[in-house]
Amino acid sequence: MIEWFAEMRIHPLVVHFPIATLTLAWIAIVAMHAGWGDTSKWKAYIRPLEVFGVIALAPTVLTGFRDAGWFDVFETTSWSQPLRWHIMFGLLTVLLFTTHAVWRRQRDVVGSAVRVDVGLASAGFWALVVTGLLAGEVVYG
Repeated sequence: MIEWFAEMRIHPLVVHFPIATLTLAWIAIVAMHAGWGDTSKWKAYIRPLEVFGVIALAPTVLTGFRDAGWFDVFETTSWSQPLRWHIMFGLLTVLLFTTHAVWRRQRDVVGSAVRVDVGLASAGFWALVVTGLLAGEVVYG
C-alpha cells in the first residue's frame, strides 16, 4: 500500500482546486469593476476565493515538485522542454496571485487602484492559463 502511494502522482488531483477558485476570483474582480450586476455580491466573493486559491497553491506546487522528482527536474530537463516552462509559469502564477491577495487586503480598491487590481489579477490569470497550456503539452505532447 505504501509503495503504491509513493508512486502515485498527486499533483493532478490537487491542481484543479486553485485553478477553479483563482479563475472565479478573477471573474469576480472583472465583473465587479465592470459593474456587472450587484457589485457588492461580486466583492464579497473575491476575498474568500482568492485566499483559498492562494492557500491551495502550496500543496499544488509541492505535489508538482514531488511528482517531477523534486529539484532533480532541473537536472533532467532543458529549457526546450515544456515541463521546465510549466514550472516557471506555475511559480509566476503563485507570485502574481499571492502579491495580488496581499496588495488587495491592504486597501480599498477605488480610483487608480482599479487598474492595478484588474491588471495584477489579469496577469495572474493569464499566467495560470499559460501554465495549464504547458501542462497539456507535458501530458499530451
